[in-house]
Amino acid sequence: MGVRMIYYRGNNQKVIEAVRLANLILQDDSELYARIIARESFHNTKATPAAIAKSMKTVFKTEVTEVRLYWSWWWSSAIGYFDAKKPNQVNTSKRYVNRKSTDVFELASHFVHEFVHKVDYHDADRVFGHAFRHHSKRHESAPYWIGYMAGYLLKKHYSVA
Repeated sequence: MGVRMIYYRGNNQKVIEAVRLANLILQDDSELYARIIARESFHNTKATPAAIAKSMKTVFKTEVTEVRLYWSWWWSSAIGYFDAKKPNQVNTSKRYVNRKSTDVFELASHFVHEFVHKVDYHDADRVFGHAFRHHSKRHESAPYWIGYMAGYLLKKHYSVA
């Protein structure tokens, strides 16, 4: 597969496998990019799907992204976040990782979602995030839709090591 552009330094096997899957789905020749480009538009942005796909490929090839785990507050519904102060990290709640219902495909999908936030940060010409509160079209934003599509394609085409 070459250089892993998303990496994790820990020993949690579920996270290791999800990172492997996220790296697979973000490769240049992935069906994910064709699916993104085929979309007419995303909610909450004027950026074209083709421009977002191009930015994703560029950032994936040129930037490393470390997956970091953290303990979230018991009352928090957030499963992860991207912080512009640490643009080479995506953060994921250990509570989310440790849920029995969170499989490696769902976790990889989350890593892709957070990666799209990183790409948004690095793309100075476009903004393509999502509303931070629940919105009826939130799932149609680039981070959510691309993350969901990544999970769908991973389940369809890849097996767990």
